[in-house]
Amino acid sequence: MAEYGRIYKKLWRNKKFKILSEDGKIVILYVYTSPHSNMIGYYYLPIEYMVADLKWTPVRVKKAFREGLDKGFYEYDFEASIIMVQKWFEYNGNFNTNQIKKAVGELSEIPDNQLVQQFKSLVKGFSEPLWESFEKGKPNLSLCSVTGTVTKPVTVTEDPIPYSEIIEDLNKKADKKYRDKTESYRKAIRGRWEEGRRLADFQYVHSVKCAEWLGTDMEKYLSPDTLYRASKFDKYLNQKETVKKDLGEELDAINKRVYGNI
Repeated sequence: MAEYGRIYKKLWRNKKFKILSEDGKIVILYVYTSPHSNMIGYYYLPIEYMVADLKWTPVRVKKAFREGLDKGFYEYDFEASIIMVQKWFEYNGNFNTNQIKKAVGELSEIPDNQLVQQFKSLVKGFSEPLWESFEKGKPNLSLCSVTGTVTKPVTVTEDPIPYSEIIEDLNKKADKKYRDKTESYRKAIRGRWEEGRRLADFQYVHSVKCAEWLGTDMEKYLSPDTLYRASKFDKYLNQKETVKKDLGEELDAINKRVYGNI
């Protein structure tokens, strides 16, 4: 654990920082000064720790944390709960010999994660000699060694959001051809996902709104932009009793048309 983490006052003039929400700014400052941080700005930080330390709801934490992630202030491996602060060594990288030894020890304690190559590039970009010191001082550690043949950059694994499955379900039920790669659709889906909604919730909204709107003037609103809107999604998700009744009546009417009164 680091005793302190430096933050340059010029951060307040950073264009990306200035446009963050107040919560987004607080999370940035928290990441730099977290009680769980270490000397190298590359440490274990579960979302649950932030929730406990900031005393915010998980939804509020995730929303604010996403801002800093999207703006490149840090990288995060959601699967391993490891964070890597991008500007850490510019602020905290002047190590003496004893500090390097301690930093090497902290590096050796980090569990396997998908940010290894990014961290290596970050340190080497700041100081090649510093990375060489890390390499010489580390024990036999797979974390910082390159094994096998790496042909592609390592990507961060995040809580998997099934964009394709969600859009495919909507297309099938509404007879549409929306693309799951469209960023505005993904942003809306991600927003609901971070609020705790899951695939079954999206599928239910598709079902109830298609049952209600298909074949009417409202059919044009069977789109991701409308269905996944923050102000609408919960409303649609809570149409359970009304829609179930309508669906039942519709099925009864279909049965009567097909089979008559039996």
